[in-house]
Amino acid sequence: MNFTWIILLSIPLVLYLVLSLLLRHGLHRSYAIHKNLQLSVSVIVAARNEAENILDCLHSLVNLDYPENLLEIIVVNDRSEDRTEHIITEFIKGKSHFKYFKISSVIQHLSGKASAIFQAIDESKGDIIFITDADCVVPEEWVRKMISYFLDRVGMVAGFTLLDHSKNLFKIFQNLDWGYMLSVAAGAVGIGIPLTCIGNNFAFRRSVYDEVGGYEGVGFSITEDFALLKAIAERTNWEIIFPVDEDCLVKSKPVKTLRHFFSQRRRWAIGGQSVHWFGKILIGTSLISHLVFIGLFMLSQKYFLFITFFLIILTGDYLLVKFPLNRLNSSQYLKYLPLYKIFFISYSVTLLLSLLFSKKVIWKGIKYRLTKRFKYS
Repeated sequence: MNFTWIILLSIPLVLYLVLSLLLRHGLHRSYAIHKNLQLSVSVIVAARNEAENILDCLHSLVNLDYPENLLEIIVVNDRSEDRTEHIITEFIKGKSHFKYFKISSVIQHLSGKASAIFQAIDESKGDIIFITDADCVVPEEWVRKMISYFLDRVGMVAGFTLLDHSKNLFKIFQNLDWGYMLSVAAGAVGIGIPLTCIGNNFAFRRSVYDEVGGYEGVGFSITEDFALLKAIAERTNWEIIFPVDEDCLVKSKPVKTLRHFFSQRRRWAIGGQSVHWFGKILIGTSLISHLVFIGLFMLSQKYFLFITFFLIILTGDYLLVKFPLNRLNSSQYLKYLPLYKIFFISYSVTLLLSLLFSKKVIWKGIKYRLTKRFKYS
């Protein structure tokens, strides 16, 4: 391999490193807060067949440090077929700020979860809508701290989600995957380009939601969180922020098998196809950089070059995730980054190949298929 080829192959990796540094700069952006800000809040939790998880979520919600006269928590039973309904109704007895809402049908042109949240928001009264999932645990300060970021022109606040600390390697890889993806999202917001957020930890003004027409106005998406953020970013002048704040950190449950992990990532990949052009550059640069790395491994005996390229990619990732993982008290996972990188490359290539042959997604037992008009049926 001559010097010219080495230079050409190095270009996407250098760009990968530069983009990582740019996103790292965005992660360090500071956001103003108002510690004594109090607004009426509605927390929405959509649950479908969550008997195994919902109780931990409810316990964390009942412990929220926020005035009950300004807080309502709406738990939506989205056509569950297990004991979810019984667990919810028993738990909320005597808790006046909790509301139970059961849906029996899906709003036309909306996915199941978006339909459930849409109907719950219609029943809610808060000025600020919080969304989390039934398999999540929220910190006591979650609402109070997220509210403090809603200054005059802020329309949406997104937060980080990680998993509980674990020594299980598969769970550690999932934690690093969440940390990496959300670091990209928060870093992009920090440089003024909102790309996405995670649907189990974000909040928005009701007025902003109404301005884009709610989930009906946003339209069908298998990733309703991404679609709502995209609509707010493109159709309004409201600011979207994504602070790296441990008081806003939600803990989720890991998926138990590689099959479920892969299915989740497929859904995210298909749902995010209309991402902002900057997101496409990030994805394209990452894809080309990792393909160059794989190609060197498979087709070349230039092991020094292979190791050098791997270290460049690893350096970019380390520079990106080090600050948020430190801030979120999860820095112990950084030592697993080289192993995670191998895991990431393996599942990303498999995911790419699978998307070339099928656009079907199965989520919560419901099948979706991407048609030529980019709608699911």
